[in-house]
Amino acid sequence: MTTRFLGGFAALLAGSGLALAEAPAFPDSAPGNAPPTPAASAPAAAPAAPADSAAEGRSPYWPNPLAKLECLTGNCQTPATPGCAAGGDVWNRGQVWADADYLLWWVKKGPLPVPLATTGTTSMGVLGAPDTRVLFGGTSMDYDTFSGGRLNAGFWFDKEHTWGLEGGGFVIENRPVRFDETSSASGAPVLGRPVIDALTGQETVELISAPGVAAGELFITSYSSFYGAELNFLDNIYRTESTHLDVLIGYRFLTLDERINIDSSSVLLPGGSAGFGGSALSGSSTFSISDQFATQNVFNGAQLGARFGYTGDQFFVSFLGKIGLGDSHEVVQINGNTQQTPAGGTTTTVPGGLLALSSNIGRYTKDEFAVVPELGINVGYQINPLVRAYVGYSFIYWSDVARPGDQINRSVNPALVPTSQTFGTASTPAAPSFTFQRTEFWAQGINFGLEVRY
Repeated sequence: MTTRFLGGFAALLAGSGLALAEAPAFPDSAPGNAPPTPAASAPAAAPAAPADSAAEGRSPYWPNPLAKLECLTGNCQTPATPGCAAGGDVWNRGQVWADADYLLWWVKKGPLPVPLATTGTTSMGVLGAPDTRVLFGGTSMDYDTFSGGRLNAGFWFDKEHTWGLEGGGFVIENRPVRFDETSSASGAPVLGRPVIDALTGQETVELISAPGVAAGELFITSYSSFYGAELNFLDNIYRTESTHLDVLIGYRFLTLDERINIDSSSVLLPGGSAGFGGSALSGSSTFSISDQFATQNVFNGAQLGARFGYTGDQFFVSFLGKIGLGDSHEVVQINGNTQQTPAGGTTTTVPGGLLALSSNIGRYTKDEFAVVPELGINVGYQINPLVRAYVGYSFIYWSDVARPGDQINRSVNPALVPTSQTFGTASTPAAPSFTFQRTEFWAQGINFGLEVRY
């Protein structure tokens, strides 16, 4: 407040000095001369032309580059203020604004530390064997490039642009990572889902296809979706003819939804056998196994930030920094089921797949304190007094999230697997077990936008 008072006081002194230094409108009258008529004083009181206003300086807030600072700050009360009358209600421009961005972003790769699909000629895909090869998993999943959009709008409560309100949000597309492998009708090549036998601690495999045993296909799909919104109060704390600094304080909301689906379907070949519900089956039965691991992370918190901008003749640059502090609500949902359809018969569905069994199926929640900083920069060009275009970069970091690949446990008790011939024979150990696994997340990328102010 002291800065604004001193600035206003200085402007008042400058205005007074200008008035004192201004040449008189009429020559000194000699004694006895008649006083000037009102008509003669009219030309001297005419307001300056818009070009003079532009020459005396630009306002700190685009899009009124022809407005003098005193016009913007409310000192232009009468047409007598030099350079203001020509602008009319120019102080009111920039009172409301809206911008729209196209986003081209990347996110942190999805963790998947466990292998989910293998193949091998003589090993049948068992991990650790010489000819076993991992087809999918055991490394991070790259979701590649996301497209999205961001909208923001705001307004100033006062004509001096001291206090304002701004809100908006963004969303990026639901981006998939896919793996799809299908065997021939004879069962080649071998497709397996590697697991660890919790009873022995040894590597084993659930066969999806193998020559002379079964023909099948394996689908693994992962999705990632990220979006958010915010609402901030603005306080302008610094202003010059070409720069401004605003403080932001408000509320931030973010959501990260992700999931991994593992689906397989197998048809027994003549001579092949399998289990279902603890019984051995043969013939042309069809088996379908499905596991789903889904996570949802929701951030709600307070936000504090600052935005600095510089405006030149036609080009401008702005810097943004924000930090959110609040709660990260994390949800993990695990589901699984197995279906068996005999030739010409009806389908039977039982709960439990292969990695999602009675020991870990369920919904789990956790709340953690999280920090969400954001950085951004925009560089742009003023197209006309109302519209400008820009290109920029944004980075968002989230300190605590749950991601689906981290929630998968390969240690499996065969007695809990519906397709095992030992299903139901033992209840311990309860494997796979569930333990909340958490990590960090980030998203970054470039944006292309248009802004309109009036």
